[in-house]
Amino acid sequence: ELKSYKAKHGTCNVPQRSGKLGTWVATQRAQYRLFQEGKHSNICDERVKMLESIGFQWSSCQSESKSALQPAVLAGGATDMETVSTSTR
Repeated sequence: ELKSYKAKHGTCNVPQRSGKLGTWVATQRAQYRLFQEGKHSNICDERVKMLESIGFQWSSCQSESKSALQPAVLAGGATDMETVSTSTR
């Protein structure tokens, strides 16, 4: 089913809200995170290799360029990950 999705959409980046396939993809990503952390996981090296061989993305952000992942600099040198004070006191 994932291969069919990729053939149609050009990516394995299935939105989580896309029914059973989206839920399955989210589960694979969660299991992979546990696997990477050395915690109990239902995913194995064989599945990881198989999914990677068809272009599976372990993070929904992987398809973005590295520069897009850098925090944007906002007014006053704050980044988009910081709270920007708009108070005029």
